[in-house]
Amino acid sequence: MPGANINSVDINGMTPLILATSLEKIEIVRLLLDAGANRNIQDKEGKIALDYAVLSDHDGLISLLED
Repeated sequence: MPGANINSVDINGMTPLILATSLEKIEIVRLLLDAGANRNIQDKEGKIALDYAVLSDHDGLISLLED
């Protein structure tokens, strides 16, 4: 959707990137990062997308988010 904010947050402070990471959707994470999603936004618990990748022990997501 043109004009949509890729870094919008829900009531829990979750961005599309955090949500896609928590659901282990690596292709969506890649698309969001390519579109300029901010990987350093924290949710209300203080976690960033990389924290969710580490919690799920998903090596592909971890390396993608560490780049």
